[in-house]
Amino acid sequence: MGRPSTFTQELADEICQRVSEGRSLRDVCQDEDMPARSTVRLWQAADAEFSAQYARAREAQADKLAEEALQIADDGRSDTYLDAEGNERTDNEVIQRSKLRVDTRKWLASKMAPK
Repeated sequence: MGRPSTFTQELADEICQRVSEGRSLRDVCQDEDMPARSTVRLWQAADAEFSAQYARAREAQADKLAEEALQIADDGRSDTYLDAEGNERTDNEVIQRSKLRVDTRKWLASKMAPK
């Protein structure tokens, strides 16, 4: 059996659930039990109810990204380390990576839910 290409509410619910948990549509559609991304886009264009359901899932995804950004920003456990002599040092690479992770989530969330 190939990948599903016929719309069912059960499949729509599963797609929206996965998206609302923070996965991108591209990632969800790479799963073998999911339709191609182009198929989902066609369903959105053809079905106003699914389109609205998917929009709500994207809002939930934006909320999750905002929560993750806050969690990353608040987590300073790896910001410092002990050098060979036992002195505490700031790990600027970790801090910069955390900043990038926060900024990326903020940017994505702003595109998903501009309000």
